Amino acid sequence: MSLAAGSGVNPHGGQGGSATLRGGDGYGSPALGGYVGDGGNVDITGGDSMAGAGGLVSLRAGESAVGVGGALELMSGPGGTNGGVLTFMTANGGSHGSCSGDISVSTGSTAHGDSGAVCISTGDAVSGLAGGIALRVGESGSGAGGSITLTAGEGAEQTPGGEIVLVSGDAKSSSGSVTVSTANATASSGAVSVSTGSATSSSGDISVATSDSGQESGGISIASGDSGDGVGGSVEIRAGASSMQGGQVLVSSGAGDDGASAGGVILRGGHAAGSGAGGDVLIKGGTSVMGTGGSICIFSGESEFSTSGGLYISSANAGQNGASGSMYLRTGTASSQSSGAILLGTGTSTEGTSGTISLVGGDGYETGGTVSISGGDSPDANGSGGDIRLASGGGIGTPGALLISTPHNSNGNTGNMGFTTGTSVSGNSGCIALAVGSSCHGSSGNIELGAGGGEVGGGFLHQRGNYNGR
Repeated sequence: MSLAAGSGVNPHGGQGGSATLRGGDGYGSPALGGYVGDGGNVDITGGDSMAGAGGLVSLRAGESAVGVGGALELMSGPGGTNGGVLTFMTANGGSHGSCSGDISVSTGSTAHGDSGAVCISTGDAVSGLAGGIALRVGESGSGAGGSITLTAGEGAEQTPGGEIVLVSGDAKSSSGSVTVSTANATASSGAVSVSTGSATSSSGDISVATSDSGQESGGISIASGDSGDGVGGSVEIRAGASSMQGGQVLVSSGAGDDGASAGGVILRGGHAAGSGAGGDVLIKGGTSVMGTGGSICIFSGESEFSTSGGLYISSANAGQNGASGSMYLRTGTASSQSSGAILLGTGTSTEGTSGTISLVGGDGYETGGTVSISGGDSPDANGSGGDIRLASGGGIGTPGALLISTPHNSNGNTGNMGFTTGTSVSGNSGCIALAVGSSCHGSSGNIELGAGGGEVGGGFLHQRGNYNGR
């Protein structure tokens, strides 16, 4: 059956006629003592088929040779309470294992202009809540769940591809949130992957940032989930590899403007609630196959007009029944070359006094801590053990003095001082030499050996030589 309106054949303004399929009105109303009367339906259905394809229902707007093609508008009816529902769906699959139909929404192609856009939006609500938009894939009875893919369009040569922009709703007080999450699962939940595409020149950047604020800007939290019986998830921040030079990882705190203090950077191991050990903080330079391994440089912050920041390395205080942690400062071993040196030095001062270096053992209720300085051993028969050299600083005026003493004591004995060389089984034991330097134009220094005085009696000065152990 063909139903068509008449054509307007006059070339000077002929207009085609309109065709209207319209259900009848329903005037029944309980307010007038009757029943509710619904409006009549309009049902357009293609024909059924036993073995072939069902009949097609095609709704197509009119074509224009040089003007704009006709619009196709599908709109539900308005209502006093709610507007009518507009439903797009395909029929259910048959009982013989067939699939339900697809829904395709697309604009047409064009050879010379821009193709049309697809806009899905809900209407405004003047005094209520605006409607939401939900994209949801149906559940799978046997197999993986269906996917949702959002793909922007490709760009022509030397032009960028289309963007994908997710923006929450604006508001006069607080804007809406953007949440990207996988669903909960009884076994393993899905992963979230954010990456840019590969490229022959430069791959794209990933920027995660909160916006500026007049009062307090938002924070950024990167955290792995807790684990009940297994190992907690790791957080890995890694720069990309390169055949020229690998990328850097920069962690920087916020600056302080107008006299405010800048933020700090904290690297902290995890807390152990039970009897387990707290988490370690490991800072390690990169390895190298043929070159030099990466260095670790720790600097305090400089100041343009004031004092530079301090550098503090300390183990934490011990609990009620434990000992405080030890501190180890050492270089690595070497097989055929020399092991690395350890240098402790203060900076120079152009007009003031340079800083001091103090090695101090801690105070103890029973015994104070010992300061031990020992040279390294040598297992070679022709080798020599490491020296210990103590030298004061030089000066154009008077060089620094070298003072070795035990502290004063008002309640008991003072500490002893001993200078001894080690014993030798088959060779000569070492010598002890006390000598003052010579002077070209002045007097050389003295050597004074004196025993202390005492209220009961003065100390003795002994001189003794041994021969063959006697």
